[in-house]
Amino acid sequence: MIPLTEPSPVATPATAETEGFLTKLGAQVKMQGGLIHDHAVRLEELSPALFERYNRDIGELFTSDTQGENQDLRLQLAEERRARLELAEIVDSMRRGQ
Repeated sequence: MIPLTEPSPVATPATAETEGFLTKLGAQVKMQGGLIHDHAVRLEELSPALFERYNRDIGELFTSDTQGENQDLRLQLAEERRARLELAEIVDSMRRGQ
């Protein structure tokens, strides 16, 4: 009768390198999995009121930015109107002087 034994795997540099890579990869996956779990737990602990406050604050910031831009545009338009009026007065006085 022939003995039923499995042949032992031959260790080659390629298999040792592959095993080392897989060991490092497994450790990284385990660490990243832990970090993801920690972040998920922290997110669950955040209160919905906090997000509502953030939404409100961002909305107010956007509104104030828009209002500031509008004010700047109004000032720019007023300056342009003033410059046009001054130019019209100069042209008018030149016409009267001819």
